[in-house]
Amino acid sequence: MTPSGWPPHFPRADFLVSARAASLGLPNVPTDVHEASLRMLAWEVLQPLRDAMGGPIKISSGYRSPVLNAKTPGSSTTSQHSTGQAVDIVPGNGATFTSAAMFHFIRANLPFDQMIWEYGDKKNPRWVHVSYRGTGRRGMVLRTTGTPEKPSYAPWVP
Repeated sequence: MTPSGWPPHFPRADFLVSARAASLGLPNVPTDVHEASLRMLAWEVLQPLRDAMGGPIKISSGYRSPVLNAKTPGSSTTSQHSTGQAVDIVPGNGATFTSAAMFHFIRANLPFDQMIWEYGDKKNPRWVHVSYRGTGRRGMVLRTTGTPEKPSYAPWVP
């Protein structure tokens, strides 16, 4: 069972920060259900990942309200960011590991619904998209092709 609070290294605010929302004057406040999903993602994926990596992980994109999501270029109308089930992550300041190391650790060791190797090259993604839901996890592993404004997805192949 997921604890009711937030993990020590992933406070609620980290999931809600959005420069785009601020610049557009849009609220970015999750519902209680979406906030519960964010906490599950934090406890089940992000905190174990940070513990294993031994250093900071930065959420580069977290929760997106449906209105904000609609104003985000390249975002899908079915984005799990809008349900509190997905984040995009990169190594934090001072980390000694790569985005690729995070991707491979999650894939091999943690429960997830979907992971995407976002852009970058064959050695390292620019960021890692990871989603989590309590039941019915698909274990889907993809890579992004195309452009940020018009992404497309293909199965990830090592």
